[in-house]
Amino acid sequence: MFYSKDKCLALFSIECKAYENNFLFESKAFFNQYLEKADI
Repeated sequence: MFYSKDKCLALFSIECKAYENNFLFESKAFFNQYLEKADI
């Protein structure tokens, strides 16, 4: 399952405010790994 920006915002409202583009997150774990690698 992929998370669209809207779905991402619903699940990770605080973190996703840092993103303006329509990222797709394969899973919550992938999203968390992405945050760890991102400098935000």
